[in-house]
Amino acid sequence: MDFQLTSEQRMIQESVRRMVSRDIQPILVAHDPNAPLPKEAMRQILQLCSSQGLTSARVPEASGGAGLPTLVYGLMMEQLPPVVTLAVLGQEVTVTRIAFESTYEQRERFLPDLMAARKITCTGTTEPDVGSDPRSVKTRAEPDGDHYVLNGRKMWITNASICDVINVTTSVGKDERGLARMMRIVVDREASPFEAREIPTLGLRQGHLGEVVFDNTRAPRRTSLVKLEMPRASSRSHG
Repeated sequence: MDFQLTSEQRMIQESVRRMVSRDIQPILVAHDPNAPLPKEAMRQILQLCSSQGLTSARVPEASGGAGLPTLVYGLMMEQLPPVVTLAVLGQEVTVTRIAFESTYEQRERFLPDLMAARKITCTGTTEPDVGSDPRSVKTRAEPDGDHYVLNGRKMWITNASICDVINVTTSVGKDERGLARMMRIVVDREASPFEAREIPTLGLRQGHLGEVVFDNTRAPRRTSLVKLEMPRASSRSHG
């Protein structure tokens, strides 16, 4: 088996390395290494990564994404500074979930701005007493007319404090085994405000790792519901 990279793969790696050196590293150097980057600085970095297809790597080209092969995606991500890698993952993972789990209307509304990083996004699954087991989440979504009312907390969420949109894993009751019946709701922060604050970290301090609090946050049902029932098996996720 040949493990050597092709000339095309090496060229792709070099293209990302040049972008980092020319465009991203100066942004990081221009800001305090021990403080989270300003939102606009991180948005600028994500937009640079978007130009390489990294914010929509797994979304098919037919749907407007980059449709990158998994190996190529990994080779590209390896060239990014660690703090940027985490931010891009928070963006790309959420874009992918919306692309594959939502309705046509929801994709049309959210994906163009998220894939282009005009808006910053993240996924909120992990909770203080639960970890990242989505079948045990305690954040609840209660139907109320044309809205869902969200209450609960999310912890260790990449991009949380600077996000414009968050994809929230919520519970809508229990199944016969006592596990959460889940759905994901996309919450537009401008239309449905919620509290988000930074969590101090020992490293990667220019990134954004946060806690999110939903306190009777009202999210429109028509545009927010992503998927009513997710698979029964537990899965670990980024966010």
